[in-house]
Amino acid sequence: MLLHQAVPPVRRKAKLILLFYRSWAVASNLVTVVCAVTLANTSVMMLPFLLLLKAGVQALIWYVMREFGSRRLYYFTNLGLTPRALWGWSMAFDLTIFAICTAAAATYNLL
Repeated sequence: MLLHQAVPPVRRKAKLILLFYRSWAVASNLVTVVCAVTLANTSVMMLPFLLLLKAGVQALIWYVMREFGSRRLYYFTNLGLTPRALWGWSMAFDLTIFAICTAAAATYNLL
């Protein structure tokens, strides 16, 4: 039985997107934690700077993965996922984690 027949398509795509996300999640989550701790220890006025920092790191990760990890994208393309879908869903997942951590840190700061 082939992989695409054994696992439902949505679940299979979600697993592949998470597999792709894990390849760069450590660097991104490290920046998320640094931003959350900085926001918890300073005022909310730092939020625009932290958003710019996160966007810059995301752009750097995208560039490095595009230049040096392009062979990895062929693996996912052969399994039916386009690079746009991979980056879109994994960036959305990462920004959701960032939003939750930032909101928790801002709430901690207001207490």
